Amino acid sequence: MEAVSEILLFLALIWPFLAGGALVASVGPGANDGGEFRDNDTLRMPFSISGLVMSVLNLPFAIYLTIINASTTHFWLVETPLAVVGSVLLSVSLLTECACLRAEKYQKYQPLQYARPYWTTGLVIVAVFLADPFLKIATLLLASILSVVMTDRGQGRAVTGWMALRVKASGALLVLAGLLFPGPASGLLAGAGYAVLGGLFPVTAFPVENCDQKPADVRTVCATFRTAAGALLVAGSLAMHPLSVDGGIIFSTVFIGFGFVTLFVTTLRMQFLTPGYTVRWRQGYNLTQACLALAAVAAGLELPEVVCLALTAPTLTLPWFMSGKTKSDSVRTMRTVERLACLLPFVTVLIILYVMAPRSVAMMLALTIIVLPAIRRVGRDLLPTETT
Repeated sequence: MEAVSEILLFLALIWPFLAGGALVASVGPGANDGGEFRDNDTLRMPFSISGLVMSVLNLPFAIYLTIINASTTHFWLVETPLAVVGSVLLSVSLLTECACLRAEKYQKYQPLQYARPYWTTGLVIVAVFLADPFLKIATLLLASILSVVMTDRGQGRAVTGWMALRVKASGALLVLAGLLFPGPASGLLAGAGYAVLGGLFPVTAFPVENCDQKPADVRTVCATFRTAAGALLVAGSLAMHPLSVDGGIIFSTVFIGFGFVTLFVTTLRMQFLTPGYTVRWRQGYNLTQACLALAAVAAGLELPEVVCLALTAPTLTLPWFMSGKTKSDSVRTMRTVERLACLLPFVTVLIILYVMAPRSVAMMLALTIIVLPAIRRVGRDLLPTETT
């Protein structure tokens, strides 16, 4: 069983890099594109599905090895159920992105642009499985660097990318400082650093608002979300296995605090959205930000399963919100996306409230007061399509 688990883990980790390299090798100049490179749409979906299948097949082995207390350490990797479920979520995010972009058969990109989502996702998955916390941070930062270096050369994109990278580097330095300094200060520094990497307030995951009333590129938004989700998954594992007792308590407290503040700010942003054709994708931003905040609260409460549940909604729905309604999207598909975007965060909130009630009634009431206006506004903006 351990040998099979090691083989599946190795395949799941190396597949995104192989798939990205194969996509780069498969694209070529289009016949009528003036020499521009054209995407090979027939390979993106099979590659994404194959990576997802490998991660899913590895899940029962990881659960079995954990139950029988067998060794789950393979060289520098630790194969825990949380890491495997996290890899499944990241693979699903890549698959939904590819499914959403299937209509863009003639979108022109440079060859390396096709490999960017696979290579950056592969690095985030590796970071989730690494055992050493220093290697985790280095790999997450490398994924951000690769995403910026391989970004399209468009107007303003380079400046925006380097600004985002500078923020990520600041978060990584805070985490490294927390890991190097013993005592209670380690929890404070590491918690603040992971909050920055996870896109929590005051550093939001999607800081740039578009002045032209158009959503950002789907690939860039999804890559940003996967990097933030990977940081929260890593933070969840660190909260369960802190380097010190005092530092672990402070780390959990700081992370819950950042999650509450981010939820409060996101709720305010939801209330001040003006109705119009942009409200749907802007609420997609807000819902994703709220789910990241809920994942942070769950990580602070040492609930790894709820962390994964909180990240499930944007994993399944974010690309569809960013792409908007096109002619190829069926009404049933969009209704399903809107229902999932409303239902899954609501279930996550209920579970967090249930776990939080015996620990602190004041925190439970505060969370209820914060999320109720958001639930009302999101339901009003997204669910009325049922009657149209």
